[in-house]
Amino acid sequence: MSYIALVMVQGTYSLVLVANVIKGIGSGFAASCMWGMLSDTIEYGEWKTGIRTAGLANAASSFGSKVGSGLGGAILGWVMAAGGYDGSAATQTAAAIHSVNIAYIYIPLILTVVSLVILWFYKLDQEYPQIIKDLEARKTPLL
Repeated sequence: MSYIALVMVQGTYSLVLVANVIKGIGSGFAASCMWGMLSDTIEYGEWKTGIRTAGLANAASSFGSKVGSGLGGAILGWVMAAGGYDGSAATQTAAAIHSVNIAYIYIPLILTVVSLVILWFYKLDQEYPQIIKDLEARKTPLL
C-alpha cells in the first residue's frame, strides 16, 4: 500500500516520508516472518523425510540473501544507468528521475505483489500443529 502512496504523493516531501515510514514498518514485519517460516520449513522437512536439515536450510537461506543482495545492487545500477543517472550532475534529466522512480517504487511494488501471490499458496501454517504432533509422537519412546 505504501508503494501506491509513493506513486500518488511524488514531490510532496512530508508525505513521501510518511509513506516510507509505513513501508519500513511493513518491511520489518515481513522480514521477521522469514525466520519463523524457515523454522517451519525445517520442521516440515523432518516430518516429510525423517531427516532434520537445519544447517542446510540456514546455509541456503544465507546464500540466497547474499545472492539477492548482489542481484539487487546490480539491478539498481543497471536501471539507473539505463536512465542516464549522473551522480555528479547538479540536476537530473527526466529519464534519470524516471529510472529512480522505477528502481525505488515500481520494481519493489512488482516484487511485493509477486511475493504476496506466492504467499497465497503457503499452507504450512495450517498443517503445522499436526506436523509438530506427529514429530513429538515419533520422538516419544514406546513403553
